[in-house]
Amino acid sequence: LVISSVASSFTGNTIVSSGTLSISGIAAVLGTGTVTVNNGATFDINGVLTGGNFSNVLNLNNATLSVTGNNTLSGGALTLTGTNFVTPTNTLIITKAIGGAGTLNMNGSGTLTLNTANSFGGMTLTSGVLIAGNATAFGTNVLTLNGGTLSTSAAFTLGNSSFVVNNNVIIGGTTNMTLPTGTLNAGSTL
Repeated sequence: LVISSVASSFTGNTIVSSGTLSISGIAAVLGTGTVTVNNGATFDINGVLTGGNFSNVLNLNNATLSVTGNNTLSGGALTLTGTNFVTPTNTLIITKAIGGAGTLNMNGSGTLTLNTANSFGGMTLTSGVLIAGNATAFGTNVLTLNGGTLSTSAAFTLGNSSFVVNNNVIIGGTTNMTLPTGTLNAGSTL
């Protein structure tokens, strides 16, 4: 389903149970209700949203957030349940507070910046560029590094409980970061 270009006064909730819901054009195209994406479904933000940032409360439950264009998700919270993926192709900045027991896997070709102190089940970097704008931007649980580039916007110690490197990971940016206690698995490069 594709919804585009019209601001909505809809105040109800939007639930995506299968397939893909794609939005484009105006940031308020889904109104002000909570957006919940369940069980393998995808929420796609296609292109650059106009009229502000996407600010609806967003729940991901074993789902994918796909984003093309440079966009910011702000305002209401982002809650994670199960294993979730984010696949930006350009720049995605999330200033929403991220919580829940679920995990988030950065698996895109673009850049994902998390700017807020967060508390969720764990962060995985598989591809693309992942930037921490806060010491606990990646939550306080395990940070798993399977590939891509890891960076911070300022010099600080990441607040994750530990880290695991399973593959080649580049430390990028221009500021130093301190990683928590961790494991470099055989064949991995940091």
